[in-house]
Amino acid sequence: MDGREGTPADEKRAFELAEEGNRAGCFHCQGVLSICYKEACGTPMDLEKAAQLAIASSRQGSPYGDLALASLKFNGLLGVVKNRREAFTLFKKAADAGIDVGQFMLGVMYENGEDVEQDYVEALRFFMLAANQKYPSALFKVGDFHHGGFGVPRDISKAIPWYERAKAAGHLQAAMVLRFLPK
Repeated sequence: MDGREGTPADEKRAFELAEEGNRAGCFHCQGVLSICYKEACGTPMDLEKAAQLAIASSRQGSPYGDLALASLKFNGLLGVVKNRREAFTLFKKAADAGIDVGQFMLGVMYENGEDVEQDYVEALRFFMLAANQKYPSALFKVGDFHHGGFGVPRDISKAIPWYERAKAAGHLQAAMVLRFLPK
């Protein structure tokens, strides 16, 4: 759905493909479609459809459905009861399946101590997993952790390449941070 370093984003095409797969009975596509409806990627936002599709996809064992349902549980949206513990479990299933957003969200939960003990080393580990898949926000977070010395020694020279990669991937905050760092 979103572009990665040098790959253009095409939300409309991603939605069309997920919709086609859903019509063919693909429960993984159902989970992706849920995310499209929740994030208004290639289609108008429809949180009710997003919730229905997320629940159905997750029940069938799709890590994309787990990711979509985790997001709803994390925020307590649309009649889905806010439950960060369950969200963690679902994000973990998505992360274990190699889904970058699930990995990133586990990093966020460990960074902030959201229903898990705050652990910068573990947060960085999950951010690195997502960054290795070129997830823009994870690239930025890895830079931030080196810049601030969270879970690793503070080292701006190690932060800069991560910020540059995040900027190249379209992360606006990375571009701002780079303006104020020494070259």
